Amino acid sequence: MEKASKIKIAKCLGWGALIIVLLFTLVLLIASPIARHLVNTKGMDWVGRELHVESVLINPFSGGVTLKGFSCKEQDGETDFIAFDQLHVRVAYPLLLAKDVKIRTIRLDGFDGQVLKYDSCLNFSDIVNRFTEPADTTEKDSTASGWKVGIGDIRISNSTVRYHDIEKNKQWQIEDISLNIPGLYFDNKKTKAGLEFGLASGGQVGVKAGYRMKSGLYDVELALQDVHTDVLMPLLEDYLKDKEIAAIVNGNLQVAGDLANIQDIRYGGNLTLSDVQFVDKSGTHEWRYNLKSVQVSGSNLTTDGITRLSLDAVTETGGTLSGSLTGDLDLAKRDTKISMQMRGINIAEFDALCRNYTGYPIEQGMLLLDSKIDVISGQMKGNNRIEIDHPRIGKKERGTKAPYRNVPVRMGFMTLTSSKDMILLDVPVTGDANNPKFSFRKVVSRALLKVFFGPLMGLKDRDKSITEEELREMQKLLGEDSELFGQDSVHEVSANIAPSANGSVVLPEISK
Repeated sequence: MEKASKIKIAKCLGWGALIIVLLFTLVLLIASPIARHLVNTKGMDWVGRELHVESVLINPFSGGVTLKGFSCKEQDGETDFIAFDQLHVRVAYPLLLAKDVKIRTIRLDGFDGQVLKYDSCLNFSDIVNRFTEPADTTEKDSTASGWKVGIGDIRISNSTVRYHDIEKNKQWQIEDISLNIPGLYFDNKKTKAGLEFGLASGGQVGVKAGYRMKSGLYDVELALQDVHTDVLMPLLEDYLKDKEIAAIVNGNLQVAGDLANIQDIRYGGNLTLSDVQFVDKSGTHEWRYNLKSVQVSGSNLTTDGITRLSLDAVTETGGTLSGSLTGDLDLAKRDTKISMQMRGINIAEFDALCRNYTGYPIEQGMLLLDSKIDVISGQMKGNNRIEIDHPRIGKKERGTKAPYRNVPVRMGFMTLTSSKDMILLDVPVTGDANNPKFSFRKVVSRALLKVFFGPLMGLKDRDKSITEEELREMQKLLGEDSELFGQDSVHEVSANIAPSANGSVVLPEISK
């Protein structure tokens, strides 16, 4: 009897298992074509767009759903808004009984999407508006629902996204997109994500990101390899106007912060720019300037803690530029040291800019600059030493409408040039960090002494210079308490030096 009972139970279990397998098989056979039919016929009801999918496979045994050959049309019903080759999602459906939504896998392959911007809307604004509900002013139950959500192993591969501003005809494209998120967590466990993609204009971008949802802490590392800045031009053209910047960028950037405090952002990293080209078409003369390379590195670029910044650049003609900052970007907050050096800069390369602003052409000249500034307790103290070797400024262009055409640039250069065919300027800087004062006293006094008292010292042409000893003698001659030498800062000098009919010279007016 007992044996017969066991056999009966075993038969029942066998039939039950068979029925379950048959039911799952039936669902597998029926659900897939039903789902495909619904997607292909209900698109307009669901999203207001035509939807199409080649096949839908639902596997009740693994909890997987696979869509192949999917597309969502634009509003015109002809071109594709988004499309993908395959999307596979696997859900742990038994956990749904315990209010636990566990998406084990998301795989997206061959995604292709386009974002079109019209005058004031995007090509998917109608879809967003369709699912945007009016604000509900009724009081909602704040009790937790008890549902848990977890998403793991998200991967996107072989994908492309395009952007096109129809009105302004600006466009860019990222391709070969590869995204990997091992797990997406909604507690305070750190979610990590990796993203790689290529740019149609050239180069590869890699992104590593981490985020803790409860605390709001995040960190992002951006790796750039041979990235052409052309990809940014459509976004920057409105700001640059008639200016263009082109370069190839390599390097790494790190960003970390707290979403609860947006201002708490820390930056760091290093960038190398090669084949840098600046173009300014805003003036009468087009200005172009090229740099072979620019290297920028920094750490803790915030107003909290010591910031370190360094810059090194090499011009196309072999000139160099270097600078550093150690302290704080907020100069009033922490003692800071700033330095900058320029060597072998050919000022003739700035000829077009000088013509545009003053109307004077630059024929030649090599620039050297040394600038060292210390900011202590918010007070700035430093010096700028400027040397220009063999400077030559041409005659002002006839009929120029340059905004600073009345500034006597050529006369100023000739006046300051020494017997060694060189301009030497020492310009101290002092005062509050937010309102620094540059002292031109020594510069102006040397120029005035040379022009007006040169004949007394035997200086008959511009190839003679005032020595330090001679300058002291001139100071004694004029008096140490004279306004010329007692004024620490001269903010503006307007000079109109021209011999009169009788050969005398009109002294320039100095406005403080």
